[in-house]
Amino acid sequence: VTQERNTVRKPYTTEIKLCEAKIEEVEAELEAKNAELEKASSSGDNDAIMELSRAVGLVQQEVDALFERLEIATEKDDEIVEEYELKLEEIDA
Repeated sequence: VTQERNTVRKPYTTEIKLCEAKIEEVEAELEAKNAELEKASSSGDNDAIMELSRAVGLVQQEVDALFERLEIATEKDDEIVEEYELKLEEIDA
């Protein structure tokens, strides 16, 4: 039963790890873009401000989408764990 549970969980645990790694990567990119935007704002470079604002918005959308994927995978994984915990309890009873 434990082996079956691990097999069923694998796609979700893989998705969770992938999302977590990608979120770290994209958040670093977002931080860099925000720093560039701050510099452009300080220097009054309106063209750069507009371009970087759009870039920040796109990167933020990517972060949001990754968090949504992470939430879905985590919820599904939690459901599987709960389901198999009940099966294991039935076996032990």
